[in-house]
Amino acid sequence: MKPLLAVLIVMLLAVNAVLWVVWSWNQQASHRKALADLAEQCRADVQEAAGSLRKDLDRLTREQESLGKEIDVLRRSLEESSRAGEAREREQAAGEQAAVAKLPARDDLDPVESDDDQAVAGALEVIDDPKADPDAKERAWEQIVQHKLFDRAIAHLEDRVKREPRNPQAHADLGMACIQKLQTVSDIEKGMLATKADKSFDAALKLDEQHWEARFLKASSLSFWPPLFGKQPEAVAQFETLRAQQEAQAPQPKFAETYLFLGNLYSSQGKSEKARETWSRGAELFPAHGELGKKAAEAATP
Repeated sequence: MKPLLAVLIVMLLAVNAVLWVVWSWNQQASHRKALADLAEQCRADVQEAAGSLRKDLDRLTREQESLGKEIDVLRRSLEESSRAGEAREREQAAGEQAAVAKLPARDDLDPVESDDDQAVAGALEVIDDPKADPDAKERAWEQIVQHKLFDRAIAHLEDRVKREPRNPQAHADLGMACIQKLQTVSDIEKGMLATKADKSFDAALKLDEQHWEARFLKASSLSFWPPLFGKQPEAVAQFETLRAQQEAQAPQPKFAETYLFLGNLYSSQGKSEKARETWSRGAELFPAHGELGKKAAEAATP
């Protein structure tokens, strides 16, 4: 009886062992399946995210290409307008010369000058004078603006550049005349004149990289270009160059404008700390400049 009982116990233990092995194998298989399902789900999620990113990248690439094409079209339009404007100016000048050549000689009479003739002649004489003080030149430019004598001033200064191609001030004055005319023309002509002015300032700086007026006017005009053309970073670079040049020499009252314009440009770009530092430095160097002091005080207020 005892041997039979022992055999039964052994058989029961053997069956339990087999059942445990089967159960354990099933549990492992279940875990493996769960892990496999999780891995498959992760792989699907990654593939979906990658696909979405590829689509976004493709969309951004297309938008960038489209924007690049629009900018190219605008540039070509400005260049064509510039060429057309220069051609019109040449034709107009040739027509005026031809009309004058046909006029009968009046040697018996003194030439009669209009008020505009006298105004532009006097103003240009001051602008051409290398010894004229800055206030006198500023009044001369005001005369040209008041009488709207931009075309005659530009023509005169173009002739001066031809006569004095190595004179940086002649190039800077021509650029200034183009800038003065900007507010009186259409948007297309503004682009043409702004480009012409920028080239004149570049010519002046090529002859004299320390020419303060040319660099200041170049930086100022670049800062007013529409953001689409991306001229603001170049304007900042020009102002920073001018600032470094200024701080290497004795201060002059006009230098204060560099800190004011540069600070304003930083502020418009959302760089408030750079704007504050620039205005504060300017106010420190030029305490009599009220606008700089005001800007610095406002920027320092929490």
